[in-house]
Amino acid sequence: MRIDRLTWNAAVVFLALAARAYPARIVGATAGDPDHVFRSPYLVTLTPIDHLSGDPGHDLELLQLGFRNWHFDAGTDAPGEFNVLQYSAFIAGDIGGADFTVLYDDKEAQAHTDYLWIQIARFHNWGRFSGDGAIDDNEGRTDFPFYANLNPSNLPNAGTPAPGRLRGPSIWNQGAPDYPRMHLQNPAGGGKVPAGDLIFEDEPRCALKCADLDGVASATFALYLVNFDLNGNVTIRDGIRWGVTITTPEPSEFVPLCVLLLWLTWRMRPRVPRRLLSTLGLLRNPRKIWQRFHSLIKSQGFLKFRVSNSEASGSPVNSSFCASQCSFFPVFMAMLPSSATEVER
Repeated sequence: MRIDRLTWNAAVVFLALAARAYPARIVGATAGDPDHVFRSPYLVTLTPIDHLSGDPGHDLELLQLGFRNWHFDAGTDAPGEFNVLQYSAFIAGDIGGADFTVLYDDKEAQAHTDYLWIQIARFHNWGRFSGDGAIDDNEGRTDFPFYANLNPSNLPNAGTPAPGRLRGPSIWNQGAPDYPRMHLQNPAGGGKVPAGDLIFEDEPRCALKCADLDGVASATFALYLVNFDLNGNVTIRDGIRWGVTITTPEPSEFVPLCVLLLWLTWRMRPRVPRRLLSTLGLLRNPRKIWQRFHSLIKSQGFLKFRVSNSEASGSPVNSSFCASQCSFFPVFMAMLPSSATEVER
């Protein structure tokens, strides 16, 4: 009798585990390829991918306030997997951004028509976009909360971008045979794209100079897989956090460094070569610059030319002339023997 009870309990546990829906895994190009691109002075980097699971919190409140004609609930994590087909940082011309494509597959043979995407965007200095929490769509709609211009009516015919349409190195720019165009909903797959339930594609981009304002421009996204019905109900499942950042050094970052270098130079002045100090001293007196250069030229025999009586007698030389015409003189004199560049004291 004891053996029968243990067998029964084990069978119940086994069936419960078998029926359990495990959270979706995130697989594929999760690390980014490439995860950063640099073109001086701008650096474009990807936001590390993070699994969004559990209570959507503020994002749920944002949806409830913005779309009162829909009813939103937080559901359990979806089964299956999110397959990241591409996550690439790029710089194209004067534009920086990221190409991101993910395929969701619940690993069930049955085709589903109730899956869609909702994406919450958070921007900083991202061109005309701004705000800490906005529904990411192309038309600023108030009737549908779904990504881009997608809705239950146009979703069955919506497809991946046509080759050449996107600015960055998107996989969809390659076209067939590796990345042929296909439906977003229940894609049959082809080339390097497996079949699945729903494709998501996005290419956030901004002018590199967007980062010039305070050194940073960023776009961060919370992408949610949702179930919907035609009665206005939306269940938010789990999803992916991703994004892209453009950075450039701020001028203010160099101020402490310059102060430090000046202080070190002053402290080390006994060790600075006399030739350099002499050259720096000449910069304070354009008249001496001209006179010293003139005498050096004559003594070295580099050039034969006549000098006016005023210059020969030591009369002041026009300082504005030296500032505009003789800016290379200190560098030239710093290269001469130290005995020839000593400053009179």
